[in-house]
Amino acid sequence: MGNASLSFSVIIEWENAKLSELARTRRMLSALGEQILGLDPEKWQRPEIVILYDPAAIDPKVIRDAVAQAMGAAPPASALKVLPAENMRYYELKNHGARQTGADVLVFLDSDVVPEPGWLAALLDGITQPGVDVIGGNTYIAPESLYSRAFALFWFFPLRSAGSEAIPSEHFFANNVAFKKEVFDRHHFPCHRKFRGQCTDLAGTLRANHYGIFLHPAARVDHPPPNGIYHFIIRALCAGHDLVVTAAEHQRETGLKAAWRRFIRQVRAARERIRLHRQEVELGSAAGFAAQGIAIAYYGLVFVGECITRARPDFISRRFPI
Repeated sequence: MGNASLSFSVIIEWENAKLSELARTRRMLSALGEQILGLDPEKWQRPEIVILYDPAAIDPKVIRDAVAQAMGAAPPASALKVLPAENMRYYELKNHGARQTGADVLVFLDSDVVPEPGWLAALLDGITQPGVDVIGGNTYIAPESLYSRAFALFWFFPLRSAGSEAIPSEHFFANNVAFKKEVFDRHHFPCHRKFRGQCTDLAGTLRANHYGIFLHPAARVDHPPPNGIYHFIIRALCAGHDLVVTAAEHQRETGLKAAWRRFIRQVRAARERIRLHRQEVELGSAAGFAAQGIAIAYYGLVFVGECITRARPDFISRRFPI
């Protein structure tokens, strides 16, 4: 990338906002607006904000009102694209958003995460470094309650990092990542039957093609745990669905015995992670047992999701989309 100021777009799916709380999305927008205003104008042009939404479920006025209330003058109306995207899922929305902009850099941010101060500058500074084609940030769950502490420990996101320097990485999360546009144009998120995990697949493709993937631990965003009982249940069932699809893709066993073995491994891994790291999230020993109970309930539902998908492959994808 040259010495002239660079352009970038922030691509936001409004899909997760349907399951999270709108107040949380407003916090995301407010943080994004503040950080856009704090960028060096000699390095970065004012960005486009591209927001994708399902017109069958969302009134675009709700989105525009939320942006106006949370961001004020950032971005100007001319730089805001609120685009309907009918019958598209999470990763399809991101791919569609990327096609709507010609910016030098694409920043993918989810509608249910809240960036910490310095998040945007860390990603943008990182993506301009030599050898960096993709740079992800540290997505974590803030330990604010027993429930969120449990998910911070046993779920797939790492704990909040104290690091400040970009390091090579083998993966990234799609909710907090920046790409060089030319790279994403050649290799976008794959579209297949899984609800989640396409970022892992894309990272594998990028590694195989010798692109530089990095992690910047100072680009931190707070991700919520599943919001309520309904979201808890469907997130777990969909995870079970994805395990069956992934096992079939890699020609691994997909029967009940395999599903049960995965359940046992997941529970043991959760118990060990809670034991080793509970003090980092200020979780006492008694609360640690409660956190294990939450993990067992979650992975029990994942097991149920596997069983349902094995018996009726399309049931969860039709009834419980996330």
